[in-house]
Amino acid sequence: MLMLQGGFLRWLTAVVLLLVCLGGNAEQTTGAPSAGNASLTLLQGQLDDLKQQVARTTSDKQLEEYGAVNQQILLRIDALSGDIQQQLVPVVTQLNILGPPPEPQATPETPEVAARRQSLSETKAALEGRLQQTSILQTSAQQLAVQISGVRRNILTKELSLNNGSILMPGFWAPLLSFSDYNRGRVLQFWYALQDAGSMAMSPARVPGTLMLLVIAICLPLFRKRLELPITRATVRWIPEGKFIRSFYAMALILTNTLLISLAAWSFAWIFLRLPVHAGILGDFFADWLDLCSLVGVMLGLGRALISKRQPSWRLARISDSVAKALNPFPRIVAGLLWVFGSVEIMNNTIGASVSTSVVASGLTSLLILICVIVMIVRVNNAKTEEGDKDNKHQNTSVHGVVYLLSAVFALVELIALITGYIGFARYLTYKMIWAFIVIAGAFFLTRLWDGICDLLFFANNRAGRFLERFLKLQDSHLSLLAIISSAIGRVIILLTMVLALFYGTFGSSTPTEWLSRIYALWSGNAIGQLNIVPSHVLTALMTCLVSAWVLHQINRWLSDTLLPKTRMSLGMQASICALFTNLGYVAVIMMTLASLGVQWSNLAWIVSALSVGIGFGLQEIVKNFISGLILLTERPIRVGDLVSISGIEGDIKKISVRATEIQLGDRSTMIVPNSQFISQNVRNVTRGNTLGVVSIALTYPLDCDPKAIRTLLLDIFNNHEQIYSNPEPSVSCTGLSAEGITISVTGYVSSARQIFSTKSDLLFEILHQLRENNITISVPHTVILEREEPVAEPRPAGE
Repeated sequence: MLMLQGGFLRWLTAVVLLLVCLGGNAEQTTGAPSAGNASLTLLQGQLDDLKQQVARTTSDKQLEEYGAVNQQILLRIDALSGDIQQQLVPVVTQLNILGPPPEPQATPETPEVAARRQSLSETKAALEGRLQQTSILQTSAQQLAVQISGVRRNILTKELSLNNGSILMPGFWAPLLSFSDYNRGRVLQFWYALQDAGSMAMSPARVPGTLMLLVIAICLPLFRKRLELPITRATVRWIPEGKFIRSFYAMALILTNTLLISLAAWSFAWIFLRLPVHAGILGDFFADWLDLCSLVGVMLGLGRALISKRQPSWRLARISDSVAKALNPFPRIVAGLLWVFGSVEIMNNTIGASVSTSVVASGLTSLLILICVIVMIVRVNNAKTEEGDKDNKHQNTSVHGVVYLLSAVFALVELIALITGYIGFARYLTYKMIWAFIVIAGAFFLTRLWDGICDLLFFANNRAGRFLERFLKLQDSHLSLLAIISSAIGRVIILLTMVLALFYGTFGSSTPTEWLSRIYALWSGNAIGQLNIVPSHVLTALMTCLVSAWVLHQINRWLSDTLLPKTRMSLGMQASICALFTNLGYVAVIMMTLASLGVQWSNLAWIVSALSVGIGFGLQEIVKNFISGLILLTERPIRVGDLVSISGIEGDIKKISVRATEIQLGDRSTMIVPNSQFISQNVRNVTRGNTLGVVSIALTYPLDCDPKAIRTLLLDIFNNHEQIYSNPEPSVSCTGLSAEGITISVTGYVSSARQIFSTKSDLLFEILHQLRENNITISVPHTVILEREEPVAEPRPAGE
């Protein structure tokens, strides 16, 4: 009885503690929805205001800012949705602990438990309602991001398609010769603001700081060349030999030029931004001007690292000294033109200059950059012509040819656009070409730097490699694999970033936030529940398909030539992995191409239905062979290099593709066998599981021969042959006894089934020769000929 009372008391205490916990948690969760509703209402109001602002604006710059604001709202919505889900988890857990309400005929529960269940149910309903509202708000923000992207694309299309007059017409350059009153007033407004800020900066209290900032702004760019020698000495002294030393030197040049130019620009801008009146027109100008200076610094650094004039032996790009000398002045010239005319363009946008003035500035910038590109192409071509084929080390590669061709095509198209009057399109091409140079060159140097880091970390002779060997108990081969895999991961990340930056970025107006929003808009689609394919999407899909196929080819080549040979896998396993990766990669390429077209996955249902009908009628064999190929690659009953026999055909497996398998026959011809036959038919794999080949020779000898002497002779012949294994050793057995003679069989083993035919032929020649030398004959089948004699006719007596 006392034990029952003690158990009852412990049970009652547990129930009371559970109710107290439920009550405390319920109070905490019930207080959360009010704050969450306030946040949801605030986000809804911000999104509505942003929609109104987007509807009223026609400026691409303002739309870019609104896109960044919308991205921030999306992030806050995601965070709010995560908080709601976290609040919902304990409520659902507590309801599951309480269980469902009791049936009417069951024992009623206590009022406290019923009250808690009711409170938790109401809290759960409120949280689920808020979660649904958050989902609706998130969808609305995503649609707004797509709308902003569409409006910006329409603005860009309008600018590109607008004909402003040819640069050959005298009227095109009229705004440079005669300023309108509107433009003069705008320029004077900017000049007066700059003059007032300069007067304030030169006040007695601010003169020391102004002079110091001005000296820094002037001197820092002059130290760019002087720092190359200390960088070289530090690199030689502190960086170990290997791939990393060259990439480190190149990256040091890039960072040095970028930092010095950026710091000089910041020093000059801070002369005005530190003033109390910096928030006006000067603040807007310097906000964009500093970004322009940073990009110009990056371009100068990339140019110096690419040419590497002072250290040609450390040059990462495969260009000769003559070509590097021809290219040497152009990074500075192009960067200077971009800085000057980019500053003019920023000033025009800031003061709101007339459209004609902005068009003339854009046309002049595009024309000067075009001239530089044409002169650069001519100088490089002359350098290569003079160089000839003397230097085989720097012969043209496919990459050089593609860059040369694209530069020529860009120059030709831009020239046509300037002559025909499409200045906006020419400006777009100019900035796109410069942006492509920055992105591709930056990705090239980052790839080399990452390869150098991997080589430095995982090289067995370095300190880091020796530490990894001791700490992780690794071998040199394992370190090599780690280096290859790490290098591949970094290359893929850099390559994807490069592709995204090329497609979704432009010179002077691209930020990581803008890239992310564009990528998000691409994957979310420009229409919900619709198939929205436009020419720009078709071009993007085509480029995506080509780039993805090229990337897939490069990764497949890296697998087959670099990574897999370092492993202990057989050649057949390596070929199977490459084939399987290629098949899956092409599926991914198709999916990425469809996504670039703006195809929603829900719209593919009709394609799947059509394919199912087609498979039922005409594609059945193709699909069957495709599935059989996947089974062969994964289950691997046959592998590349196996000797197989199927349907009377025997040969070596050379390739297992998606649809069929190639078998090389003994006469070097190739037989194409559908994959489904290897699944549905009996296949003899000679080399699977046992790589040894068996040579067996059976001969019949006369009954009066000496079997022991023949046995000794055959064993000697097999043991003396270089292809016959001694372990397992050859054996001789008597396999038959008949009236024709004694059948004796000798068996030996060779290293491969492919050596059976040639070894057997050599052994037969030697056996016949030794038998003849030892006067041993081979039994010859007896031929019995039965002849029937005709009866002789008896002579008849005369007279009959």
